[in-house]
Amino acid sequence: MAITGIVLAGFIMGACTSPAQEENQPTASVKEFAAIEKGMSYDEVKEIIGSDGKLFKESGKGTNNHKFAYVWDGDKGGQSFIYITFRNNKVMDKQGKQMQ
Repeated sequence: MAITGIVLAGFIMGACTSPAQEENQPTASVKEFAAIEKGMSYDEVKEIIGSDGKLFKESGKGTNNHKFAYVWDGDKGGQSFIYITFRNNKVMDKQGKQMQ
């Protein structure tokens, strides 16, 4: 899946944090990106990164083929980010710019 023309306007930070998340910044690091695996739920990804992502697109809501994609800013500043596609709340694909 090619990603072009993405303009990041920030993202929504989670209001509550666990002790493990207190060390997390509200951005995605290379280590966090590497820890995300196919089949993980959105909540598992959110726990790894430590914040909510910004919903980028969604289709098929309420069907057996519900797809959605979230974007998180990367911790390298500038244009670094990760883009994760979910199907039925499971990671289908992940991509990162300046994350490897």
